[in-house]
Amino acid sequence: MLAERIRSWHLSNTKDKAPPARRIEDLAPFRTTQARRQLAGTVRRLISTIRRGDIIIVPPRGDDEDVLFGEVMGDSFVNVQIPYYPDENMVAREVDWRFFARRGAVPSWLERKIPNQNPIRQVERSHYELIFDLMYEGYYYNGRYACKFKVTTNDFSSLDNFRFLQLVLYVAKLFEKSVEDGAINIAGSESIASVAASIESPEDVPDQRISISSPGFIVVYSKNIIPLVAGVLIALAATTGQALAPDQAEFLILNSADGSALSAQCQADVHAEVMSDLVAMGYQHWQELCRIEQLARQRTQLNSGIGVMSKSEDAVGPGAAER
Repeated sequence: MLAERIRSWHLSNTKDKAPPARRIEDLAPFRTTQARRQLAGTVRRLISTIRRGDIIIVPPRGDDEDVLFGEVMGDSFVNVQIPYYPDENMVAREVDWRFFARRGAVPSWLERKIPNQNPIRQVERSHYELIFDLMYEGYYYNGRYACKFKVTTNDFSSLDNFRFLQLVLYVAKLFEKSVEDGAINIAGSESIASVAASIESPEDVPDQRISISSPGFIVVYSKNIIPLVAGVLIALAATTGQALAPDQAEFLILNSADGSALSAQCQADVHAEVMSDLVAMGYQHWQELCRIEQLARQRTQLNSGIGVMSKSEDAVGPGAAER
């Protein structure tokens, strides 16, 4: 009730009147309704349970506004001021707004949840990965690594997907060989398509989720780091092209900036695997990989969003630091 009266006073055209009380005990008698009690309880639970890393989705007030997706970054509340309510101290948490889209562009399961009488509600766990797909270029969740590849056209054909999957499955075969044999021995005379088709272990074949609109994306996910390694190699092919000498490459893969133990380990594993793959594939396969990547990018502007940095240069690639 207190917040409602302060908000109404700011939004009204009667600023010449005395401002409302700032303490509940100073309020004039008012009627407490069930709806107000439920809202107050919901807000209290949100404030007391929200943690760093939680995802916040803010629905729009109308069809011409964006749905906002943010990650809570701060560990504590801070006092802030916003233009809508001048001179008011408001309690807030730091949020990194990572993705936004018009209501009609969000997945249908989420769009159906927006018209709801509850002011705050929790999304079911079964939808978490689909939300992460929208927000992050790469992530680790529920025992699986995932990497998102953006596509800027809705004219995504089976041929485009074939070219893309050649690159992913080729990386998967290199990973399989390194695990089984302790070393990667691939004949340079074999084509990348032939190497990719020779995968023997179904567990080393990544799955994919495709959401092609305009723009859209493909998410490749697996229990191992194959998707992230594929993302780095495709980013390298797009930014350095055939000029890169695989056996002399020196670069830095930029991972999450949060400094957590998991992120550090993930970064180290991906870097080691990428370097091993570059040496193993040799010049001939690297040239072929670059040609396939170029063909895939010409029609769809495919990119992995992963940032790659040489040791003496600024980051290259669409992203500078992604989870």
